[in-house]
Amino acid sequence: MELFDKSFDNFLDKENEKVLLVKGDWGAGKTYSIMRGLDRNKSQYKFITVSLFGLQSLDDLSVAFSNEVLKGLLLKNGVHVLNFLTAIPYVSKFIPRKIPSLEKIQIKNFSKELVVFFDDIERTSINIKDFLGYIEQMKSSSLYKVVLALNEDKLSDSDSEAVFSRMREKVVDKEIKVFNAVDSFISEKYPEESGFLIDFFSRVEVGNLRVIRKAVDVMSFFCGHISLLNDDNMKRLKLSCLFLSVEFYMEIDDLRTVYGFDRNFLFNPLISMYLDSQILDLNIIKNKELAIVEVQEKEGNNKQVEEIVCLFEDSFKCNEGDIIQKSKSFLTKAGYKEEYQVSYVFNLLHKLKVPIDDNIVHGIFNKDTNYTNGFVENILTILGSGELYDYVSKMYYLPPQQQQQQDCDDEGAIDSILLSNFNLNIYKQELMVYSCNDWVKFIENDKLNFLFKYKKNEIIEYISSKEGDNLRAALSLLMSSNLQSERLKIRFGNDIDDLLKVKGV
Repeated sequence: MELFDKSFDNFLDKENEKVLLVKGDWGAGKTYSIMRGLDRNKSQYKFITVSLFGLQSLDDLSVAFSNEVLKGLLLKNGVHVLNFLTAIPYVSKFIPRKIPSLEKIQIKNFSKELVVFFDDIERTSINIKDFLGYIEQMKSSSLYKVVLALNEDKLSDSDSEAVFSRMREKVVDKEIKVFNAVDSFISEKYPEESGFLIDFFSRVEVGNLRVIRKAVDVMSFFCGHISLLNDDNMKRLKLSCLFLSVEFYMEIDDLRTVYGFDRNFLFNPLISMYLDSQILDLNIIKNKELAIVEVQEKEGNNKQVEEIVCLFEDSFKCNEGDIIQKSKSFLTKAGYKEEYQVSYVFNLLHKLKVPIDDNIVHGIFNKDTNYTNGFVENILTILGSGELYDYVSKMYYLPPQQQQQQDCDDEGAIDSILLSNFNLNIYKQELMVYSCNDWVKFIENDKLNFLFKYKKNEIIEYISSKEGDNLRAALSLLMSSNLQSERLKIRFGNDIDDLLKVKGV
């Protein structure tokens, strides 16, 4: 970009160079680079832009040119308007013969040179030979410098390409080719996101500035209506907006294997809908955001608990203060938490003999929460007695006979008993109501991963007891599968064979 700027400025400064041709592919940044150069030199030059898009004849071009001149008359110096208009080829037929008032109009304080920029040359129906002849007539006037933007590969036919190749040497004084203005364009237009955007469009090899602008507009629309997503999901949203926009505007569909595009991101269908219609109900965006936030909270909770577990179980460092701080932070955090997560952290603080604060208990147990009885019983056991015990009891506690009936009717009761209590001996009778199939479903839902990690000895003791008959039958059934058998051996080691063998299963 720096080389282009120097070459462009050098063209403006040289009196003997009147016509500059800027070449490059569609979307490479020709118009952007030229306009940037003209704006940089606006203290010395006045410029007008004439688009040839859709023009059919030289008469159309002259009218368009004249209109642009008349739009920019508030310039400097005392040059008559008529002088400029009559310097435009073919324009005299459109000017009335008697225009005495026009002769008296002056372009005020006109001391700048005029640069005329012709854009979209390959998008016109004007014959290329006629157009270059038109530019040659302009070149003979000392009033103008001319800049042309052209993609040679997109001229209408091979004859036009041949004519252009023959005539360019006579008409054009200087040529510059724009290869890639992406970095400069993004840095100037989107400074806050420049690093991310430059990296993205470089990786997917997209250099069309119009496509880039449209893709970033889509990204800005969605990001502008989102406020609750964390950094990871915001990045997913931005990538989805850019990927789907590039595919839509460039009609390609092989980009998704690059750069970590998340095919299953919940916003993808909404982005596609918006690209199709450019209209989208903001309530739909908000509902989708809230759905992601719910998953986001669960993932965040898992990460926090895993960190606490690691600090406690995988280290002998003197880090008790860190464990207590992170545990209390997790318990006081707003939002939904899994029962087994809360139970684990509660038990950990209890083992460390850390008093449970009132705000923690009141935050977890309130009128808006609904927990299983097994979980509540575990928390009551930890609290032991006192005001907090009474508070939880009054809100949740059920007599033993009612509790047993509710647990038997609750599909999640197995979870609440096994995942929420460290002492399973007092619940052996309750667990007997669950059949072999109930245990198989429990195990196949990956609930044993957490259970075996923290309660392996208690589970082995339960399997070895009379009450564990149905669980042993479930394990025996799973052992018939080579895959499940190997998985159980990873969890229990050789203990699983010994346990089943002892009971004669």
